[in-house]
Amino acid sequence: MTSRIGTVLCLAMAGWLVSCGSPAVEGGGPAVNDITTEEVRASGAGGCGMTLRRVEGSGSGQFVFFHGIAPDSGRMRLDGLMLRLRKEQGSGDPFFGQEPTQRFRTPEGRIEVEVEVSPGEKNNRGMIPIKSGTIRVRKDGRETVVSVTGDAGC
Repeated sequence: MTSRIGTVLCLAMAGWLVSCGSPAVEGGGPAVNDITTEEVRASGAGGCGMTLRRVEGSGSGQFVFFHGIAPDSGRMRLDGLMLRLRKEQGSGDPFFGQEPTQRFRTPEGRIEVEVEVSPGEKNNRGMIPIKSGTIRVRKDGRETVVSVTGDAGC
């Protein structure tokens, strides 16, 4: 009974259906939906870049974020809509056109996406594994946070 009360209080405090302490917290902001390589290519992006998937929950061949080498090649599906993201800022040691910390916006500027990743060493396939990371999506004063992993390369 006590744990159920704690969960209800946690949900009430958060104001959204989100569990407290979850490693991949989603709530309050837009829903982050999975995308496929085919959808990214159909949207005019693709090729070399970085793909990020949920630490838990994405199916095989699905991911939640792509950014190629061109500044406007970022793609995410939020609230069911495929969005184009333009890179505004990045910092850290570059790898395959990426930086460990990057900020993106949609063309109209209503949605901001911050990506922070911890890249590993280039492997024998020429790819750089992304050991861990976080995507923060802000829209209309609300935020969604997703824990991610992935890779970068060509």
